[in-house]
Amino acid sequence: MPLRQWVISFPFALRFLFAARPDALARALEVIYRLIGTHLAHKAGFTRKEMATGAVTLVQRFGSALNLNIHLHMLCLDGVYAPRPDRGLRFTRVKAPCRDEPSTWCCARSRRWRARTGPVSGWRRPTGFPYTPV
Repeated sequence: MPLRQWVISFPFALRFLFAARPDALARALEVIYRLIGTHLAHKAGFTRKEMATGAVTLVQRFGSALNLNIHLHMLCLDGVYAPRPDRGLRFTRVKAPCRDEPSTWCCARSRRWRARTGPVSGWRRPTGFPYTPV
């Protein structure tokens, strides 16, 4: 099957949050996977509930200099599986996203998520580090 690698990095404030709170990273991964799956479904002409896709994710916590650099490496199917009338599945490949598409989805989705959930309780940003709200 055709695959596409996605590398997702985060601002410094979220890297510190994810290092301290793995549950927040798990929630962010759920949102990102759902976002990519929904995008693939819409490009293939289906709704999110009509199809299935798959991905494997590796969470990398450090950069080459052993610095804290939490980011995700995702191998995603480059299409979706949709049901056929004979009760089988058919794989539909989708075109590659435009260069600006992924950042547009992530910005819009993360703003809605932050507006709905507010700041993460029990976490304070480290002093002396830059912070830009998403």
